[in-house]
Amino acid sequence: MKTWSSIILAGGMSRRMGSSKALLEINVQTMVELLVEVLTPFSRKIIIVSNEKDYEYISSLFQQALHVQIVTDDPLYQGEGPLAGIYTGMKELQDSWYFVCACDMVKLHPNYLVGLQERLHTEIVTKRQQYDAFIPYSEGRVQPLAGLYSQQKETIKKLLDQNKHRITEWLTHMNYYRIEPSEWQGWTPISDVFFNMNKPEDYLQICRERGK
Repeated sequence: MKTWSSIILAGGMSRRMGSSKALLEINVQTMVELLVEVLTPFSRKIIIVSNEKDYEYISSLFQQALHVQIVTDDPLYQGEGPLAGIYTGMKELQDSWYFVCACDMVKLHPNYLVGLQERLHTEIVTKRQQYDAFIPYSEGRVQPLAGLYSQQKETIKKLLDQNKHRITEWLTHMNYYRIEPSEWQGWTPISDVFFNMNKPEDYLQICRERGK
């Protein structure tokens, strides 16, 4: 069942990696293609927020995928980080709920998304409390780039207009459900499902694990 739209943040400069993380290949597929494959069964639409440098190439990868849309950051907030990318995705793609992830989340597992889907449905059906988001907690902190969010473009716009660019500042303006490890670890067999490939050695590690 398709429950939300998904926003893939692929607009960063990948300075620590040294090349575009969205276009790194794992077993002949780019990272962004792998994520679209994982997210498609759950997503009504998928929007990839790209930087201008990679826009044409990423667009060429999804010419036949009608459920995938590629954009660059809203001109007002170009280059202002992940929060600007989330705003762009919510502005360009209208929906009630959005799954937001970074383009380098190579270990994102479908079972985690199934659990997230069930948690959302449980809260909606029982109407126990109105949450603005569902965000996992891991390694002593929340993981906002693996969370599920309601439509909040106006709130984000106000923050960006005040030169507040941190996602943590956005979180202070919402009532979110913190998904504890005791819950999400029951959803997925992957212990480090929120792993990010930030450096070349991270990429090499994944290539070794995947047998590339």
